[in-house]
Amino acid sequence: MPSTTLESVKSILRRDLKLGDDAVIADDMPLAGGDFDIDSLDILLLVTSLEKEFGIKIPNESVSRAAFTSVTTLANFVDSRRSLSGS
Repeated sequence: MPSTTLESVKSILRRDLKLGDDAVIADDMPLAGGDFDIDSLDILLLVTSLEKEFGIKIPNESVSRAAFTSVTTLANFVDSRRSLSGS
């Protein structure tokens, strides 16, 4: 996984979850049930931001809690969508 994807995902998380630019986000930090405990509205916002940032389309049926398990799983999910779209 390109480190740029992981760093971009962290940047989006900081912005969309209003964590601030200095928030430390570990690669394995849980998104659901962890410090963030994101809800469905957060997921919708993040999916929209990820689509814009990476030029990908994420169909509703492909969005799962598993993709949002941790920061790394989310970055891996983005990379898998990018490979599907040929980006």
